[in-house]
Amino acid sequence: RITNPGYNNYRTEESNFIIKAIIENVQSAQEVVFTVNNVDRSFDLNNINFSANITLREGENEIEIRAKNSAGIDVEEIIIIREIKVALPTVEITEPNAIRSETRFNTARIAAKAYNIENKNDINFIVNGRPVYNFDYDVNRGIITSNINLEKGANTVVITARNRAGEARDEATIVYQEPVITRVPPVVTFVEPDRNATTTQPTVTVEARIQQVTSRNDLTVYYNNTRQNNFSYDTRTGKLTQTLFLERGDNEYTIIAVNQDGEDRKS
Repeated sequence: RITNPGYNNYRTEESNFIIKAIIENVQSAQEVVFTVNNVDRSFDLNNINFSANITLREGENEIEIRAKNSAGIDVEEIIIIREIKVALPTVEITEPNAIRSETRFNTARIAAKAYNIENKNDINFIVNGRPVYNFDYDVNRGIITSNINLEKGANTVVITARNRAGEARDEATIVYQEPVITRVPPVVTFVEPDRNATTTQPTVTVEARIQQVTSRNDLTVYYNNTRQNNFSYDTRTGKLTQTLFLERGDNEYTIIAVNQDGEDRKS
């Protein structure tokens, strides 16, 4: 009769356990067979008192004591269940470091701490309701990292860690605001002479100010429909000058300035 444990399906968190029993009507230990999970184990038998110190594996352990004498055989079996205590998992999103954050970039780095899990398979990484698989998990440090693409507006990141004790979850919202692009096209302003000016002189010096260009190559100049190359341009002040020999009648001088945001044309 097994006396320790006192009942079947006994549960314990200990790895070592002492089996105790009362065995009557046997002459010696040779008439007793003791097995743990179908493997013969040693034991002590002192008169009718049986004891054995055993190591339990995780889960069910089958204990059997078989005693025999000339009158027959008696067998008693019992199950001991070793339960290894597992701590609940924890997860905390550390980057971004706020529950709700805003960015003007269309990608974001996500970092989190996850503990009491065995590997990457125990983690669910969800962005906007869709699973993400290309994240890294450093099992030694408990660190999750990933770079994700953001959609315009609110993006929800949910990380869940699971083990057999339960699960933990953390989430963050990243609001992606597309940057406002300010376009600055060039501006051409004639300083002199005045528009539609008249003169009796055979020459005139044209002066203009050009803004939002970076070099002389951004300028195209025409005088009476002929392209000009002998004008001067100071990139520091934006000042353009050229002396012209006038023809009788109307003379047209045109400046075209171009940059990545557009152009300005003045005559």
